[in-house]
Amino acid sequence: MFDKMKLQMKAGMAFGGAGAGLFAPDRIDEAIALYDEIRNVDPVFKLDSHTWLLTRYDDAKAVLRDTRFSNNDGSDVSDADANQGYHTLTRSMLYLDPPDHTRLRRLVQQAFQPRHINQLEGAIEEAVDGLLDAAVPKGHMDLMAELAHPLPVWVICTMLDVPLEDRDEIQALAVDSALLLDYEFLDEETRERGLKNSLALRAYFDDLIDKRRANLGDDILSGLIAAETDGERLTQDELVSMADLLFVAGHETTVNLIGNGTRAMLDHPGTLERLAAEPDLIPSAVEECLRYTPSVTLNSRIATENLPIADKTVEKGSYIIIPTDAINRDPVRFPDPHRFDIARTDNAQLTFGIGPHICLGAALARLEAKVTWRKLLARVKDIQATGPSPWRPHVSLRGLECLNVSFTAVA
Repeated sequence: MFDKMKLQMKAGMAFGGAGAGLFAPDRIDEAIALYDEIRNVDPVFKLDSHTWLLTRYDDAKAVLRDTRFSNNDGSDVSDADANQGYHTLTRSMLYLDPPDHTRLRRLVQQAFQPRHINQLEGAIEEAVDGLLDAAVPKGHMDLMAELAHPLPVWVICTMLDVPLEDRDEIQALAVDSALLLDYEFLDEETRERGLKNSLALRAYFDDLIDKRRANLGDDILSGLIAAETDGERLTQDELVSMADLLFVAGHETTVNLIGNGTRAMLDHPGTLERLAAEPDLIPSAVEECLRYTPSVTLNSRIATENLPIADKTVEKGSYIIIPTDAINRDPVRFPDPHRFDIARTDNAQLTFGIGPHICLGAALARLEAKVTWRKLLARVKDIQATGPSPWRPHVSLRGLECLNVSFTAVA
């Protein structure tokens, strides 16, 4: 009991207070060590009177699948902030529960089915080749700015049929808009910038949707405008929120997967060389990168009634925090969990979630990462990091500011 009390005090100081605390991206190792300690002492851990932290895979999986745990996490946002633009995210499918979530997801999920995504492979290959054509002759590049960022932006813009001349502008707006996923951790200046640019992104899609209504095509946005469910169509507000979510989530998670995964392989000497020699390992390498250095680091739910989690009962209104770094390193589910192994089998990590809110773009992100690493390793060798690769100040979406590398072109 005394050990548990000490751990509660330690965890309260680590995760509480101002800023992101131990959720900050530059404190990953500290957080993982504390998750291990919590899992050993009390895996369904009460941080305070209304907040619980989960560290076991099976507990997290059960909560994420159970619709009695709500994903409506925007209730504490002020009306003023909502009116400034935060509602674009909080009113989106991301934070809705059934039946509203079910209705919206059914309208868009067909476009993200694996069989449809796989039809994009040829176009993605051409896009990666074009980016590498510009970088390979130099013998060096910032992999984030020259490959990991532009590829997913091109893909999602193509799927939404965003005009070429607008893409740089709305990518910049989307980067700031994504900060709002970390709303509670932001300082006032960053919050204001995120709100301002979220509103600007919303205005852009509002205008684009109006133009698209007059000239429907075969893109996702046109499909959403024309789609009906039980005789109802999406409202303008729902369309704008959906476009915003698809753009932000459709490129951020993939950018981070490519960047984080490449950095993890660089941090483990010989891994990239092995992957080049054994390209059949690329699919398992993608899963291991998602497990070991997740691009989505936090999930949360709210109990809509008194509910069981393992041997505990959490009260109605309780806030459940599910850190991906904890559940993806549960030794019961992943033997030797702190070892990075691109050949790891049975690697059903939960970075993209599970249940009703499993990431729509998971198959697309995986495909883009596979094509990127396959093409990159076929064209260059001796890849080396040439400087620091700091984390961006995101909490929920973990990614790198830059990743400067040198290499030699394959003859």
